[in-house]
Amino acid sequence: MIGPGKAFDTNQYFVICSNVIAGCKGSTGPSSPNPETGRPFGLDFPLVTIGDMVECQMQLVTRHLGIQKLLSVAGGSMGGMQVLSWMARHPGRIKSAVPIATAIKHTPPTDRI
Repeated sequence: MIGPGKAFDTNQYFVICSNVIAGCKGSTGPSSPNPETGRPFGLDFPLVTIGDMVECQMQLVTRHLGIQKLLSVAGGSMGGMQVLSWMARHPGRIKSAVPIATAIKHTPPTDRI
């Protein structure tokens, strides 16, 4: 899917793939050790929404990389929900969107992990 000659051709496009907090493969999340107890955070982990993730991505793209408009945002499953959030929150900052294996619309109940 990503690489030279593939759908997201890295010979033609710059691909940004950020990690997300609270995701199953995120930097840290409910299964991470709570420094206060030494045990996993579990339900004590702060609530992180899809919108929170998108706002962090927005800061990465604009503040740290200096990019004002993206050719496309794409993602599957939870990433697809992020794509829908990008479309709703920052429509002027993206030219296209590719939500994959996600819901048809983004509503508050699905905005929580």
